[in-house]
Amino acid sequence: MSSDIILTSALKNSLQSLQSTKNAPREQDNTVSGNTSQNTIGQIAQDICSQSLSNQASNLTRRLDDISLSIKTLEYANDSLRELTNLVKQAESIALESNTAVSDGNTDLEQYNSQLNSIKTEISNIVDNATYSGINLLSGDHLTTAFSDNDRNHIITQGIDLTIEALDLDNITLTSASSINTFIEKTHSALEKIQGLSLIITDDLNIIQARQDFTQATISSLEAGLDGLNISNISEEGANLLALQTRQTLSATSLSLASPTQKDILHLF
Repeated sequence: MSSDIILTSALKNSLQSLQSTKNAPREQDNTVSGNTSQNTIGQIAQDICSQSLSNQASNLTRRLDDISLSIKTLEYANDSLRELTNLVKQAESIALESNTAVSDGNTDLEQYNSQLNSIKTEISNIVDNATYSGINLLSGDHLTTAFSDNDRNHIITQGIDLTIEALDLDNITLTSASSINTFIEKTHSALEKIQGLSLIITDDLNIIQARQDFTQATISSLEAGLDGLNISNISEEGANLLALQTRQTLSATSLSLASPTQKDILHLF
């Protein structure tokens, strides 16, 4: 196995930057040497700061796109829940009307069952069409919203199965006062399940929207810092500090990417 040490082009550039910072000529005139050193440091620092700010802004912008998609998914689900709530309430009203009819001695409930069947079909359509970006929270899917590249920094919105079968409204036919009362009770349970998911979505939506505002503000701050970056106007004391920070940043960045053999070399600088 070959024992040659191979440096990537990125590492070579880092080494050259470190060498040029460490071994700057010291025999030149103090004024000229100071200006040259400060210009070199300023350029290196400007490149690093600009790249760092740009990378952070790009990463957050990508996350902001994902956050925006999650918000649209939750809002679409909420709209579907409102429609679903109205339909179940209509079904309850029909059952109450049929109960009144039975109390008045009318045993022909065909028209009420026909209306209920139409509403059941609409309920199924609402749930089936509640999919947004491949996710249907009304069918029990879950939505993961990541706020950063850290896997722990996210929120999971767990959906609930609200299909006509899960709501247990599919197999009941209004034939008597008993069946009518049973159906009414089931509509109450169905509304509770719908309300439960609505509360989950509303809570998560508030959190995600707050993170959206925070992320957008952070991006704006990063972009403002990038636009206003002017290393050439730093003081001599600031230049000295930037020199140290620049070397440390270059070393840390290179070491994080280097192989073990390459790290041994970089530690020499």
